[in-house]
Amino acid sequence: MYMLVEKRTNSHLHLKRSPGIRSWSLCVGIASIGLAAAYYSADSLAWKLFYMAGCFFVAAQNLEQWEEAVFDKNKGTICLKTFNLYKKILTLSKGGNEQVVAALSEIRDVNVEEECVRYFGKGYLVVLRFVTGFSHPLTQSAVLGCRRCSVHL
Repeated sequence: MYMLVEKRTNSHLHLKRSPGIRSWSLCVGIASIGLAAAYYSADSLAWKLFYMAGCFFVAAQNLEQWEEAVFDKNKGTICLKTFNLYKKILTLSKGGNEQVVAALSEIRDVNVEEECVRYFGKGYLVVLRFVTGFSHPLTQSAVLGCRRCSVHL
């Protein structure tokens, strides 16, 4: 699934995307390696804390972003927001939130682009093309599998 519709009216469309099951599974798997290493190791407490912190850090790094797209006809804007847990941890709550705001009148075209995803094959992104020639993906993560899933948006 590409993005879920949070709210839809004649003048407002709010889309959301959260980390998927693959991302959460990888996160839990990496974190449990750290917990297992700390539990079964005969090392000192400092080393056990290092194992756990290192694995939790890598697990957070591999977690996908939370993303939102808000199309507002009344204001004439589109707002693309992302939240990244890894950046939030690194900057001690000062970063991790990114936001792009653009005028709806600036959007010239919406395309589905194919992207090669290492180890998984092809992925697809919905890309907004602006009048200025700049293009920006609706989300930072590609949808794996069928192209149709992205086109339904």
